[in-house]
Amino acid sequence: MSIQIECGQCGELLSVPVDSAGKTARCPACQSLTPIPTAIDAQLADQPTETGVDRAASNPFSELARGGGTDPPRPASRSRRRRHGRLSAHRGEFLLCLGVVALLFNMCTCYFLGGYVWYCASDDLQAMRVGRMDSRGRGLTHAAMILGMVATAIHVGYVFLYFARIASEF
Repeated sequence: MSIQIECGQCGELLSVPVDSAGKTARCPACQSLTPIPTAIDAQLADQPTETGVDRAASNPFSELARGGGTDPPRPASRSRRRRHGRLSAHRGEFLLCLGVVALLFNMCTCYFLGGYVWYCASDDLQAMRVGRMDSRGRGLTHAAMILGMVATAIHVGYVFLYFARIASEF
């Protein structure tokens, strides 16, 4: 037999064993700790108060107070925020290193590395905004995107100057 409780942080419906009453449970959706009521607390919630008014009836938002039956069970809601363990890992350090390499070795060997870093970093930032990627590396990824932009701009400037010099020789 199990006890159904609602996470106080995200509203996820948790099912815990009866022998866990009085302890705390970790929500799998948001990782917050939720206290598990004891059997006495659960019985008191169902009993009328000293004034004779049922607790559910005194709640203006319950179905019972509006004239309906008992409160329907709430469906298990999915949290909008995912656990860091379920998200893709950010690549902030890697992209930042590639951005520095693209900036330093722009005309030697890494012609298109700046554009690649710019593209990957902007894609990762979009994934962080949507919630598919761990957002703890947002600053590093943003810095990598800026380095990729600068490296690409320098490369385009080199190419423009190269063709301008060739055109001036004719």
